[in-house]
Amino acid sequence: MENIHMIREKIADAGTQANLYELRATLENYLFKGDAADRGLGLSEIWEKSFNLFAPLQMTISALNYAGDDQLNDEFIELFNKGPAILDISGWTLEAGSPDQRLVFPAGSLIQPLSMIRIYTAQRGSYYFGSERPIWNNRGDEALLYDHNMELVSSWCYGNKAHQYVDISYINVDGEQERSEGDEYIELTNFSKHRVDLSGWQINASSGNSFTFDVGTYIEPNGKLRIYTNKQDLNANELSFNCKRAIWNNTGGGGNLLDHLQMIVSEYHYGFEPQR
Repeated sequence: MENIHMIREKIADAGTQANLYELRATLENYLFKGDAADRGLGLSEIWEKSFNLFAPLQMTISALNYAGDDQLNDEFIELFNKGPAILDISGWTLEAGSPDQRLVFPAGSLIQPLSMIRIYTAQRGSYYFGSERPIWNNRGDEALLYDHNMELVSSWCYGNKAHQYVDISYINVDGEQERSEGDEYIELTNFSKHRVDLSGWQINASSGNSFTFDVGTYIEPNGKLRIYTNKQDLNANELSFNCKRAIWNNTGGGGNLLDHLQMIVSEYHYGFEPQR
């Protein structure tokens, strides 16, 4: 029989939705048939232990509309419960950029599995900050979600607040595909604990090619994102220029990464870079 420490380690390494559901079965077996039952834990304590183990992996900040057309009611942030359990976020805290811009979720705040809630800046909907002015800085900001013990559950970073966290970490210039070299790629790495929003960011290659990230594109905490020259079957952390010709010169070149306001975030150069 697995003990609670082994289960906790597995949950921390889960990573996928399927793994979470598999681990729930393991946890239920432990709680109802194993050591927990032998120690006479009540149902309320069993539920609390189960909730505390899964909540940090289930709940995530999934979107943030900071532009809002400069209208208070157009600014919002979204939280998503990935499942498998209902989450009670009563007493949790959402911080918008600074400690004086906080929302504490009221009693009875429940989020169903695979469901989203939206929190507006002004008074709108079920959840809102109730602010009379915009709270999300269009140049850059961060959102922090804490549980009832003020332990960080999820965070979201964008714009100039994210510059220090993202780098062009590698360019694979010599693809194996002949002529097109569609499998060459540029790689971005997020070195932070935050989910970093890349909406509207841009990669510019010294060859003149450019790639703009769609709204809603992000890099997971401590994650990587590869942008291939021309790849059709893409994995979750992959995108493509969809360019039929090689982008990265094998002899030398480089590229830069710009944020949504065209500010330089990172540069990468290799070999002998020809002047354009």
